[in-house]
Amino acid sequence: MPLNATIHTAANVDLEEASRSLQEKGYAVLNLLSQFRRPKELYRFQKSWDDLVQDPYLPQRFGVRFRRHGRFLYDRDKSDSFILLPSAPYFQSKDVNPVAGGMKREFAPLQENVLSSSILHDCLRCSAEVFPVRECARWIINVHCIRIPCSGSMMGYPCPEGIHNDGFEYISIHVVQRRNIVGGVTFLYDNAQTLLTEEELDKPFDSVFASDTKILHYTDSFAVLSGDRGYRDTLLVSYERQL
Repeated sequence: MPLNATIHTAANVDLEEASRSLQEKGYAVLNLLSQFRRPKELYRFQKSWDDLVQDPYLPQRFGVRFRRHGRFLYDRDKSDSFILLPSAPYFQSKDVNPVAGGMKREFAPLQENVLSSSILHDCLRCSAEVFPVRECARWIINVHCIRIPCSGSMMGYPCPEGIHNDGFEYISIHVVQRRNIVGGVTFLYDNAQTLLTEEELDKPFDSVFASDTKILHYTDSFAVLSGDRGYRDTLLVSYERQL
C-alpha cells in the first residue's frame, strides 16, 4: 500500500516548541511517543527491524549493520501529502561521508508492514511540523531503517565517518529501540565542532531534529551490556528540496 499520508495541522505544543528550538538553536530533542495515534502498533513496528538486510557497503572494520531504505515525495500542493517514490540508489558525497560516500548505494526497499504503519506516518507528520517544509512546495525524503548489532567480540559503530552532517537540509534521528547495550550516546555540534549537547536517546522514539547545514552530529560506539548480543535500532529521515 503506497504511503500517501496527509498532514494534520492541529496545534501541538510539543511540536511547536521543537519547531521554535530548531529555528533558534538549529536542533530539537524530544520523545515522539505521545504523538502516535496508535501506540499499540509500536511493538509490530519494532519487530520489523528483524527483517532488515545486511548493508554491503560498510567496511568490515566497522562491524555489521542491517538496513532498508525508501524515498518519498512531500508535495505541499497536493494536500500536504507524502507519496512513495520508486526505489532508487542513495548517494552522498565523499565530503560528507568519507567511508561510504561517492558511490550510488542500493539498499533493500522498505517492506509493506513498515510503509502501512501509522508509526511511520506519524514520524513523517511530526517532521513536517517541526521542519519548515511548507516554505518549499516539494521535498525528497529519504527514510532508512537501520539495525547495528554488537557482540562480545564486536562493537557497534553508528558513525564510522566521525563527526559529520549528512548533506541534506534537515534530518531527524529516531531511536526505535536499544537492547542490551552500553554507550551509543549522541552528540550535537555547531559547524565549528563546538559541542552543543549530548543525548542518551535510550527510550523508544527519543528523537533529534536538526538543520543539517548548521548542526553536526556523532553517536559513539557501543558494546554489549551483558551476555552475547545487543543492538541499536534507528529510523533516519532526511529532507532535501526539490527545486
